[in-house]
Amino acid sequence: MLLPRFSVLWVGIRPKTLSMSLTPILVAFSLALHNQQPPNYLVLLAICIGAISIQIATNLFNDAQDFLNGTDTGTRIGPQRITQAGLATPSQTRYSAFLFITIAAFCGLYLIGIGGWIVTLCGGLALLCAYTYSNGPFPISRGPFGELFVMLFFGMAAFN
Repeated sequence: MLLPRFSVLWVGIRPKTLSMSLTPILVAFSLALHNQQPPNYLVLLAICIGAISIQIATNLFNDAQDFLNGTDTGTRIGPQRITQAGLATPSQTRYSAFLFITIAAFCGLYLIGIGGWIVTLCGGLALLCAYTYSNGPFPISRGPFGELFVMLFFGMAAFN
């Protein structure tokens, strides 16, 4: 089986955290409405699905990689991690992450047609960061400025 059961995947995506990816989008949409911009609900939907998918992928990559590198052990305190708890294998968790990266990329392709090259640049960078947050030779989460990067890129930059 490539993917874990839905109930396991639901725990792995960390649903309580997903509002963080929607907040900057909804603030920007509210500002656009306030400034009399005509709403495009299909664009809003694509942006929301893309952003949530990127966050879910990041969470799942983190779940699998933290188990593989020994960060998440049986003594871990905090919300359950599906790989560490033995509910999913690292491969299943990573396949799930790539599924959500693919969903985000498809949303991005639609948005590129509307927004142009800047969407390609920002979206591509977000997809890359979703993976490299926990993976690669220099994972963002293990660097000295990991939390600062997350705050600036996924926080402040998302509002601009």
